[in-house]
Amino acid sequence: MNRDKKTGILLGAVAVLLVIVVGLGIFLIGMKLGQKKGESRDIAAAEDLPVQEETPALTRKPTAAPTEKPTPTAAPTSTPTQAPTAVPTQPSSVSSDSYRIDAGLREWTSQGLVFLQGDYITLYVNAEDYNNGLIGWEANAEGDSLKIYYPKAHDSGHGGTVVTLMAFDWGENGYENFPNYKIACLTENKKYIAMFPTDVQYNPNDSVQAEEYARLRQWASNIDQDNSSNPFSAHE
Repeated sequence: MNRDKKTGILLGAVAVLLVIVVGLGIFLIGMKLGQKKGESRDIAAAEDLPVQEETPALTRKPTAAPTEKPTPTAAPTSTPTQAPTAVPTQPSSVSSDSYRIDAGLREWTSQGLVFLQGDYITLYVNAEDYNNGLIGWEANAEGDSLKIYYPKAHDSGHGGTVVTLMAFDWGENGYENFPNYKIACLTENKKYIAMFPTDVQYNPNDSVQAEEYARLRQWASNIDQDNSSNPFSAHE
């Protein structure tokens, strides 16, 4: 092969290669331009779409668990303690301008004793004798003396007086003429005198009356302001 022919073949190969390179470059350039146009269209289309504001996600408030109402429980009921029964008070018979020794006098029992208690005086007696009907009492019409008597003898017509309690003002001394008396109690306004009968106050032919009356007289003999066992007291 001569030199000129080789040169021609080489130049033809170079020319073909150049054509291929140029064509490939044009192809690549076209694709690049097409890609840019597509992106431009996408951008334009995106700009034409309305912009949607982001809607914040709703935050749900935590719902408190329903609170069950507690079942009311009944308060423990304690057994009520009965209040002590007050001693019934009888209407006072004393007026605003006069005195009565039996004003508000009433009877009540405590620890084996029966008390006669009023607005001004208190006298206690043996409960057994009282419950057996051995002791009675009554005030005079003027209200300044109170007679304690033995009902069995009294009802049989023998008097039955055990002791008579009398109230005197401090300026009065009529009791000094009594044959048998003791000062029962002294207060700021009154002198209380215990007067004892000097004659027989029971049926001497009745041994039961004799024994019971003697026991009552023994009890009444303690009515004395100087006796620590005095069953009589006064209060104003």
